[in-house]
Amino acid sequence: MIPLYPWPTFREPWQLDLREPTFDGVARSDVLMPDHRRLRSDLVADWAICALEAVATAPSAGGAPRPDAAHLLVSAPRAQTRLPLPLSPDGAGSWRARVELPQDLLAGIATVTAELTAVLDGRVRFLGRSEPWSVVVDPSDAPVPVGAPPFPMVWVDFGDPGAPELARRSPGAPAVMDLSGSPTLYLNDAMPGLHRLLHADTARGERRRARDLMGAEVARITLTALVRAAAADLEADDDGVVTPADQLLRQTLEGVAGVMRSTSGIDELCRRIVEADTGPAIARANLWSEIDGAVARLAGLPDFQASLSEEARNA
Repeated sequence: MIPLYPWPTFREPWQLDLREPTFDGVARSDVLMPDHRRLRSDLVADWAICALEAVATAPSAGGAPRPDAAHLLVSAPRAQTRLPLPLSPDGAGSWRARVELPQDLLAGIATVTAELTAVLDGRVRFLGRSEPWSVVVDPSDAPVPVGAPPFPMVWVDFGDPGAPELARRSPGAPAVMDLSGSPTLYLNDAMPGLHRLLHADTARGERRRARDLMGAEVARITLTALVRAAAADLEADDDGVVTPADQLLRQTLEGVAGVMRSTSGIDELCRRIVEADTGPAIARANLWSEIDGAVARLAGLPDFQASLSEEARNA
């Protein structure tokens, strides 16, 4: 959503590039992920100051006055931080600066956005902002990097009589994970634009944001089904809880346990699931609410939700 103002503004987001990060003076370009607009500072141990080059470039579509000022807004809600850092014009139409992010002012996932202003009719007016970058500070909030999934992904019309039964039961869903036989992720070919959106490798702006959000939702659907199947496969014996023998289900539980703040590992998570099945209903509901939150973090949803929330807040 692009808010309307009674003065000319940029109708497309500016491009923000973060480059050459260093942590306490040590270069770590390996933790910069430009394709996802993400800085994985959680992969660096015991750092105090992250310094990096920030460059904000105007979109091709103009229509707004020339900015008089620009700043980088660093927002970390969990740490109650909103830190503006000034940018300077470089004479070539961009605004840039070498900025420093103190670790003690950040927590969870912070967002970094460039904002542009100009003085119009004697008042400072907002002209536009860039797409946000995410700075992952705490490992428990980091999205788990994934490669090719260890199961087939099949495009099928969920409304077709020949589609799998599970798909036909959810004709409006973007995807379903079928575990009735060999694990298979079915993607809904009848959903207008879904195939093109998920394969939009060069998408920018709103389209890239929509692609990333939809991709994270498909990942959440997949992980939710796998977690439920893994939980149903748990058994208790005299020595404790027997974890799933299936490698895919076991790896899914390990991933969930790794991002939950209340468990030390897969064994404790499995024990809590089994105990909750025979315990009070409210305890079972609370545990599964926590598991669902961990699944969302594994899928990367908080990154995109945080950026959308920040945009709405500043609109």
